[in-house]
Formats: sequence, C-alpha cells, structure tokens
Amino acid sequence: MNSDLSKTEIIDKYRHFNVDHDWWEYVYEDFIRTLEEKGISVTSNEIQFTGFFSQGDGASFTGTIHKSDMKRFMDAHDLAEGYEGSYFFAKLEEFCVLVERTSSHYCHSNTMQIYIDDSQILAFDADGDVREEIYNVMYDEFNTEQAGFENKVTEICRGYADKLYRDLYEEYEYLTSDALVVEALEANGIFDKQDEGEEYGIRSN
Repeated sequence: MNSDLSKTEIIDKYRHFNVDHDWWEYVYEDFIRTLEEKGISVTSNEIQFTGFFSQGDGASFTGTIHKSDMKRFMDAHDLAEGYEGSYFFAKLEEFCVLVERTSSHYCHSNTMQIYIDDSQILAFDADGDVREEIYNVMYDEFNTEQAGFENKVTEICRGYADKLYRDLYEEYEYLTSDALVVEALEANGIFDKQDEGEEYGIRSN
C-alpha cells in the first residue's frame, strides 16, 4: 500500500503500467501489413528492437521478397528505371531477395543486409534465337547493376526498420504519458472518486 503519495507520485510510480506486456504487437501488425503491400514478407518473429534510451538501440527485421512479389516491390519503390536488368527478371519471377541480419548482439537497422538469390538466372547459348539473345543481354545488365541494386534494396529495408523504430518510440511515449497512465489507473479503481483515494493513501495535490 502506498503511503500518502500525491497523484503525481502515483503516476510516476505506475509510469510503465501500460507497457508491462507485449504492447508493441499492434505496431508490428501495422508494419507487417505495410511491408506486405510493398512486396516484403515479414512475420512478427522476424522483428527485433531494443529501446529507447541507449546507444545502439534500434529496430530491424529479416524476411523475404519472394519471386512472385519482386515486380510489385520494384514498382512500389520506382526501381524499374535504372535497374532494367533486375526489372526484366523480376517480371519473369526468376530471382528473390532475402533480408538478413548481420549481428546477434545488436538489432538496429545497420545490422541489416540483403542477399539476392539469382540461382535460376542462367545465360543461354542463343544460337541466333532473338528471345534468348535479349535474355542474355539483360542477364549481362543484371550482373552489371547487381551491386547497386543490392545497396538500394538494403537502403529501402533499413529505412523501413528506422520508421518502425520511430513508430515504436511514439507508441511507447503515448502509453507512458500522464493521460494514458491516469486513464489506466482510473479503470483499475486506483483513482476512485468515491473513496477519494484513501485506500491508496493518495493526496489530492
């Protein structure tokens, strides 16, 4: 039982009342849904974050841009122009991207890197076949632009992770705000006006 605490002191004492459970689940759900719309498949188990007031805090995720979603991903991020080879094979659904994490100690966005699985893309011995010659030209283009494409996709994925971290921080700040803490405590009877807080030793000031 609290001893003659002010309302302000009670709020501070129970500051983390709303975040003593998996409060981030709704933020995760919105994030997963947004990425799915952009062609990136992620599950809640593939998301990690630490926060919010230490050096190295941040968020990251692992996941997949499946072959069937590669064109949608490139369209959503305006990557057709400048990466013509990649777009050619994205339309053919012949490569995918794996989003990976490079550190087991930290989980901020800079620990993220992508890996392109292009094992299905093989050059032809064209023998004068125009379609195969075009394929081979685009194959060369794909290989030429691959490093730049990897960097761009990594930048995009890290950007999403940084946005997730900002959203998590905003939700945390909201849930630990005075107004939300008071609302939660009132719902649990701690600021019950009928007993004027006497049961909890709360002063009115």
